[in-house]
Amino acid sequence: MAANDEILKRWIADQEFVFPARAFFKDAFPIEDGQLFPSNQKSFNMIKALGCSIARCKEVIVKLETTFGGKVVKLDMYMDEYDYSGITADDVDLIMSNDMGVPRKVQKSATYTVATNCLLIYQDGYPVYENNNGVICQDEVALADTYC
Repeated sequence: MAANDEILKRWIADQEFVFPARAFFKDAFPIEDGQLFPSNQKSFNMIKALGCSIARCKEVIVKLETTFGGKVVKLDMYMDEYDYSGITADDVDLIMSNDMGVPRKVQKSATYTVATNCLLIYQDGYPVYENNNGVICQDEVALADTYC
């Protein structure tokens, strides 16, 4: 049973290590193999431990622009947090084959806009934090009035 517990711990750690993100570039890229039309988007993963801040977004943008060329205008990050408390090692195969879903704890996402130097974080679809060029707002009511 200890081996199964270790497998479960490693699987959960892998799930918690990165979160998906998408970069939007100013101009579309040429069509690549398997691509039906030009796109201005590139998907990638960000390491959760490094967090989501304006400084981190700027570092990622420099790497993306160096790697792909072009000018990044916006980053979208999807940082959902899951509750694994009811999951056993036997459930991992079911989850991986999509025969069983993982209950979500909190649905989080963030958008960083380069032109305004603004980072906006959403939780369960509602804005909860904004860093607008150094001016921080955590008033959920004011943010909802502005963005919803």
